Amino acid sequence: MKEQDQTPDGCFRCRREAEHERLRNDHTLGGLLRRCAHIYIHQEGGGHATQRRILEMLAQREMSQQDLQKELHIQSGSISELITKLENKGLVLRRRDDQDRRKVTLEITEAGRERMARKPVIRSQEEIFSALSAEEQAQLRQLLEKLIESWHRPK
Repeated sequence: MKEQDQTPDGCFRCRREAEHERLRNDHTLGGLLRRCAHIYIHQEGGGHATQRRILEMLAQREMSQQDLQKELHIQSGSISELITKLENKGLVLRRRDDQDRRKVTLEITEAGRERMARKPVIRSQEEIFSALSAEEQAQLRQLLEKLIESWHRPK
């Protein structure tokens, strides 16, 4: 499956096939809610927003991993994990600084630049919920609000 392909359950740009299989086979209410949330996030274009932001930043200039972390306001473990994912996809290179071996410089690869040239697949709210009538959308909204309210009530 190419990264831009759509999976059978409507998810874009996600390669976690095992996760998709688990979600497809869980027909409990919680499982269906997780599946809807997973698909919704990808349909709305948010699945890999931070990775895309990193590529956008590195397309402008090389940066140290520490500077990138500070600019994005995320923890060192999180930035390291994100960079590893991008590196494994061949989109980013890590280089140790010759003068200070503790410093890691990041740069975007040609494949990363090509990925940036592609437009992310983003669907509008109307498009995402078009399978439901206006009445069904109102019912869904009421039910979701009722669930959220009950989850926030003190026990």
